[in-house]
Amino acid sequence: MYQAFLKQSKFCSKAQSGNALFIILIAVALFATLSYAVTSSSRSGDGVDEELATLDQAELENYQANIDLAVKRLIFAKCGSNIDYTPPSEQLAGDKSCHVFHVQGGGAYYRANLGLGAGCLLSVLDPGEKCAGIIYIGSLSGTRLYTTTTDQGQYTWNNGTSNWSDTSALSLSDGLANTNLLIALEDTGAPYAAVNVCRTLGEEWYLPAEDELVFMYNNKDIIGGFSSSNYWSSTEVDDDTARTRLFSTGQRVYRDKDLTFPVRCMRK
Repeated sequence: MYQAFLKQSKFCSKAQSGNALFIILIAVALFATLSYAVTSSSRSGDGVDEELATLDQAELENYQANIDLAVKRLIFAKCGSNIDYTPPSEQLAGDKSCHVFHVQGGGAYYRANLGLGAGCLLSVLDPGEKCAGIIYIGSLSGTRLYTTTTDQGQYTWNNGTSNWSDTSALSLSDGLANTNLLIALEDTGAPYAAVNVCRTLGEEWYLPAEDELVFMYNNKDIIGGFSSSNYWSSTEVDDDTARTRLFSTGQRVYRDKDLTFPVRCMRK
């Protein structure tokens, strides 16, 4: 009987050891499963954040495009400087033919609660307001103009040589056209440094034409960050000189294209 008792004790000990090992293995498996679930959840959360940011930016871009289209309609309708961005809730009685956010005007829909999110909704900025390094200057002939909060640096108008070229960049009001023309040139004055540094900011950025530079000067106090030096415009005078504006006095000065002056870029 004693021998049978010993055998029974040994069997129980082995059974208990086997159960303990089985429980440990289950615990390890559960821990691994839990760790995987937490990691997957974390990764999934990052993906959701990225997707939300992408959707947020897409919504901003669609809204901006909607407003841009409305403004083009109003420009075509010759509203000019009368283009009005007043929100629907603040519009007064009267003619709405030049209102961006009205069916009788531009017909753009209005989103009062659309935050800036991952990008900038430039159309809602007031003069002097900034977003991500961009500042709204004001409206010139019905077109909203923006600039950067700092200069891009100091550059020559041409490539820094006295290989003068007549470029035909003569527009006083359309810096974008001047910039596109100069960037495309491959003459002895190319590459044209001042316009090229503006284009590094994006396809919509350009070196302002003289009238746009004057508008920038007139609003320099709300923009800030200017020196008292001459600033380049994209408007050419002749083969060896281009127009600048002296920001200490507002005086127009014609300067040789190989001289170095500050550059402040602009976009619409």
